[in-house]
Amino acid sequence: MLECYVGIIHGLHDDHQVGQFLFYQKDIFAFIDMLASDPHIGDEVLRSTVGLIGDLVHAGGKDMLGLCKLPCVKHLLESASASREPLTLESARWANSIMSKVSKIT
Repeated sequence: MLECYVGIIHGLHDDHQVGQFLFYQKDIFAFIDMLASDPHIGDEVLRSTVGLIGDLVHAGGKDMLGLCKLPCVKHLLESASASREPLTLESARWANSIMSKVSKIT
């Protein structure tokens, strides 16, 4: 499911039609919230979820930053940043850098 969202976001971003997908952002973040509440979330799912968050912010820009302040997103980013898996750490760094970069755009 996560890979499907990522593929759709990338395709729409490349065609400059992300706005069509952002209509569903609340549903996507409800799914992300459900994943964040799983105490046994696997590293692969954590990495993919954090990557999706980064992709959403990259594609949606400032429109996505408000939703990215949700506790579930903060929790996932903190968990990924504390991971011992290099790929998960890399995803967390990337997502955090995208969020920081977008928040500086005026």
